[in-house]
Amino acid sequence: MINVGIFPHGSEVSLEVSRALTHSKDINLFGLGSVPDYGQVAFENNFSTLPFFTEPNFISSLNKIVKDHKIQFLIPGMDEVAYFLKLNEKVIGCEVVYASMETAEIIRRKSSTYLALGGHVPTPNIYDKDNLSTLSDFPIFSKPDIGYGSRGARKIETLAQLNQISKEDRGVNIYTEYLPGEELTVDCFSSNSSEVLFAGPRKRDRIRMGISVSTLPVELTSEIDSFASLISKKLSMIGCWFFQIKKSATGEFKLMEVASRVSGSMATYRLMGVNFILLDIYQRLGHTVAIPKLSCCYTRLERAFDVKAVGYPSFDSVYVDLDDCIILKGSINTDLISFMYGCRNKKIPIYLATRHAQNLDETLTEFRIASLFDDIIHITDGRPKSEFIVHNKPLFIDDSFSERQEVSNTIGCNVASPDMVSMEFLK
Repeated sequence: MINVGIFPHGSEVSLEVSRALTHSKDINLFGLGSVPDYGQVAFENNFSTLPFFTEPNFISSLNKIVKDHKIQFLIPGMDEVAYFLKLNEKVIGCEVVYASMETAEIIRRKSSTYLALGGHVPTPNIYDKDNLSTLSDFPIFSKPDIGYGSRGARKIETLAQLNQISKEDRGVNIYTEYLPGEELTVDCFSSNSSEVLFAGPRKRDRIRMGISVSTLPVELTSEIDSFASLISKKLSMIGCWFFQIKKSATGEFKLMEVASRVSGSMATYRLMGVNFILLDIYQRLGHTVAIPKLSCCYTRLERAFDVKAVGYPSFDSVYVDLDDCIILKGSINTDLISFMYGCRNKKIPIYLATRHAQNLDETLTEFRIASLFDDIIHITDGRPKSEFIVHNKPLFIDDSFSERQEVSNTIGCNVASPDMVSMEFLK
């Protein structure tokens, strides 16, 4: 078993790592964080009380967890954290899944990235901070030299606006030409010799808070393939990484940034067959990895905030209806089935309480759910469902308000309609 830690465990990057590795039989995941967040749900093994990575005792606290749980690999969930972890890799005591320290120093800053790659791939024009007052070619673009996503990025339309922003930026920003065209992220995987084994461009159709929430794979052109190869060789990239490009006013793709980590929407290609971070771990273990050729059937990835209640079960049993509940509009209600299997995993018994008018055995067989229940209560004489509930702390699920009201009034237990049971149980 390969013990893998992820810090911080609640970032979008870390949650994609969780989705990518949770179902691997060889991986035992540990979510590490400094604040309680969704990482406590995503990772069965989680530690949310680490100091912030900027605090003096962070390394010693992290090192103890690494030693106690024999963690072999530590995956960073944020760019600045990645740089810090790689810088302290020897002290931490396990391999940090990131680029070499030399490469990390370069890609940490956009300015040094452009300097290292300029002349190899097209990069944006950078304006000298000492001569900003003489600029006349607007709009231009301002963004933090160290940063990621769209945090702190601004389009500047006038000299007055530029003068104000440059006074406020405390020297942390760079000023470049404005790139108004199409923007692509290119998800990549490189061998230990920095040969690009996979490059997958995708269009960032809709962006929220710097995250691609709607992204669509596009054709890998020779131009983009060349970008990937040149960047990988020049920066000695290994494992999973990505870069972003955007078209200039003249229609030329120019480099925006390079990162040596999982991108939040790498799930686009993972769902098509390329599990970047799992491949990275296997390659670091000395295995020769191969990436299958993808079919041309590209699928858009759509992301949104999900809604789940999070907590420990407050009930000792579940009584659930069938019609318009488990079976809804002629199909299985997969959300409710998922909840029921979550109860199964917690050893909570499940009872079917139904007034189904047709042949019940045939219906349960048709929908392949007969074995899901600890017992089946088929009520055919009109008696209230409360008469069949025998547990002390049951949860009663039914689409019918009158059925829920009857059970609630009679027993006083928790009742819910199917839309109310989107729950993630704490481990």
